[in-house]
Amino acid sequence: MKRSKHVGGAAFLLLVALASVVTSCSRDPKLRRDKFLQSGQQYFDKGDYQAANIEFRRAIQVDPRFAETYYRLAVTDLRLRRWQDAYRSLQKSIEIDSNHVPARLELATLEFAAHQNAKARQDVEIALAKEPNNLNAHLLVGQISISEKDYKQALQEFENGERIVPKNPAAFAQAGGTYVLLKRYREAAQALQQAIDADASYIPAYLDLAQAYRLQGDSNSELVVLQSAIQHNPKQIAPYLAQAAIYARQGQSEQLPSLFSELRSATADDASALLAIGEFYFAIGDAQRAKAVLNDALAKDRKNSTVGKHLVELELNQHEWDQAENLNGELLKADPKDPAARLFQARLQFVRGAKAKAVNSLEQLVHDNPEMSLPRFYLGVAYATQGEGSRAVAALNDSLQQDPNFIWAYIGLAELYAQQGSPKLALEFAGRALTHNPNFVPALILQANAYMQLRDYDTAAAKLQSLAAAQPKNPAILERLAVVAINQKQYARAEQQLEGALHLQPDYAPAMLDLVQLYTLEKRSADQIIKRLQQQIEVSPKHITFYEILGNAYLAKRDTATAQQAFEKALTLNESSTEARLQLARIYASQGKVAEAIQSGQKLLNDHPDFLSGYILVGTLYEQSGDIPKAEQLYEKALQTNADFAPALNNLAWLYCENGGNLDMALSFAQRAKAKLPTEPGISDTLGWIEYRKGLYSSAARLLGEVTRLSPQNATYHYHLGMALWKAGNPREARASLQRALQLQLAANPAREARNALTELNKTTL
Repeated sequence: MKRSKHVGGAAFLLLVALASVVTSCSRDPKLRRDKFLQSGQQYFDKGDYQAANIEFRRAIQVDPRFAETYYRLAVTDLRLRRWQDAYRSLQKSIEIDSNHVPARLELATLEFAAHQNAKARQDVEIALAKEPNNLNAHLLVGQISISEKDYKQALQEFENGERIVPKNPAAFAQAGGTYVLLKRYREAAQALQQAIDADASYIPAYLDLAQAYRLQGDSNSELVVLQSAIQHNPKQIAPYLAQAAIYARQGQSEQLPSLFSELRSATADDASALLAIGEFYFAIGDAQRAKAVLNDALAKDRKNSTVGKHLVELELNQHEWDQAENLNGELLKADPKDPAARLFQARLQFVRGAKAKAVNSLEQLVHDNPEMSLPRFYLGVAYATQGEGSRAVAALNDSLQQDPNFIWAYIGLAELYAQQGSPKLALEFAGRALTHNPNFVPALILQANAYMQLRDYDTAAAKLQSLAAAQPKNPAILERLAVVAINQKQYARAEQQLEGALHLQPDYAPAMLDLVQLYTLEKRSADQIIKRLQQQIEVSPKHITFYEILGNAYLAKRDTATAQQAFEKALTLNESSTEARLQLARIYASQGKVAEAIQSGQKLLNDHPDFLSGYILVGTLYEQSGDIPKAEQLYEKALQTNADFAPALNNLAWLYCENGGNLDMALSFAQRAKAKLPTEPGISDTLGWIEYRKGLYSSAARLLGEVTRLSPQNATYHYHLGMALWKAGNPREARASLQRALQLQLAANPAREARNALTELNKTTL
């Protein structure tokens, strides 16, 4: 039998001591903190900033009084574009250690970016007092001075930087950039070349030197500099993009594929390179190539949320709702709180017709992320489409409060004022957008649109022609020029410009819509319109709008069978097409297929629960089928979405009036509808008839008299007026109105009532 070995006393004490050391290590906060710091730094160095962020937060939980941890957390937040979180962490780092120079400089950089120059200067001066030879501090002071147009001090700071670290290219490059601003191009070139000589891998120097040549109109030298940058730095993305911009400006887009192929090869299809290429194609309007490249990037790394978000944005702009929704669903599954994915979700809800849901989603997003300007912007857009102009203006102004440089908020306000019939205000806000970017195309187009609203077509044309000279291949500019020409009745020129826009971008629907309008103004036949549409569909066979326009063209020709085929084709391309569903329901109704019409309309409402006109259509169809309670239910649902929707108020008032409902409620609904649309004859007729039913004959007769003057060929209006005049004691006028109603072929039931009334009138006047 074996005996177990006996551990001697000294050995036993050694084991106990080792265990004690291990235990004390696991319990020592500083050691645990440093372990998390080391782990976080490893993640950071690999580019996994989210994981690094988590590790640094764990380090703070262990030791919340260590300035370096907050600094490293702030740096990861900066990489993740979490500006507010980074700002808070940097402030905490300085609060713990006021001499933490890197944190102080990062804080100053953020303050400078937020246009808080005084605060930024103060923090940099504190850093310089601690480290007088800190290169980054001198460079930041120089940048602040440039923003304040104090170029002399800026150059002095950059010269200090050159003296402190002679081999560092940053100071030479910053000095060169300052000389460019001063238009001292020879000195700029010398300084920038010194930066390149100091470090051939310093890309900003190449880019600034290329810009200096571009500003002098020397595009050949600009190209040579960028090619040198690529030769020395084949894996750097920025020089390729700058060279691509030259090709785009010069109309040499055919050069782009080979240039980007070189970049993809040099970077082994790195995700950041593919993302940059996709963004570039998207920016110049080549959505097809942009999508292809971004899909390549996503195929390499399905979990790359940055690529996924760019692809969702592209698909949203291309109206590819289903694909955008599927991809955004993946983003939300990975991170349900991701603000960008939540914003995409709200935008998708909006375009799908669930506008109330979209507003709720956006309001919640604003609550959860008050520092974000984009949700406020889209909230303003949502309010505007719902007719809530004051709330829309407030939301867009809130967006600008969060980010005074948010150019799209100025654009949104300009568009809103244009829609409200205030072109002068539209011009003002378009002008404000242009102060931030004088070449911003949407703002320039808005200016032209505002001048068109003011009927100043010459100024609008001049603005657009100047824009077209700079961007001759932009279809939106050609389309706007065509609209100016149409307003000036220069139809031949308008047609040439619209055809040019469609040649540049075959699926550019606004140009096709304008072309159909132009054909109509020129009184061309429906067959000519249809032929031209079919030609465009051959070139762009998957654009649903063209099939919708084609269907409407066949309807104008009274060819409902072929129109139905066109709308059905549109639905095969996009099941959620509101126009196709709506028109199919109307076609079915005209054919007496009420059940099919209701089914099509109900499908429309399922896909677009906030589409108010759909409730009116389906409700009317239920009325035709005799299902009055169902019709009432549809109109009530419309009012749940928009309590002031006049057509629903009117139709509900009519049903209550004619089907034994509450006449007081019917009167209230009709009055509210009248307040919203005071000149709409149908609504005034409903109100007048309800007053008649309530015995308010004189008031009814006055109102119905106005209605018949507005619509003298409507038999029902004359019938209602005649009945009201009869009860109000005006037999002669009543007889004339009732006889006129019968002459205009009044419907069967009211015609019988009119004849009975005439019989009674004849008895009393004999």
